[in-house]
Amino acid sequence: MPGIWAAKGKYITFLDADDFYLPYNLSEKYNLLQQDKSIDFVYCDVMQCDEHLNDVKIEKGVEPDTSLQK
Repeated sequence: MPGIWAAKGKYITFLDADDFYLPYNLSEKYNLLQQDKSIDFVYCDVMQCDEHLNDVKIEKGVEPDTSLQK
């Protein structure tokens, strides 16, 4: 069974085997969802690193004015 179907919590997050989250990543997203109940999901930029965790490239997310709205 895929993990998303087996999930029991209120929120779902995705993390590939070769990825990691910065220490504040989930808490900031959680706080945003708690502060504004009209928010359906949150996302962040992606930072690509080399094998020594040095920044190589940052992929920016969608600008707020181009995001999907109800």
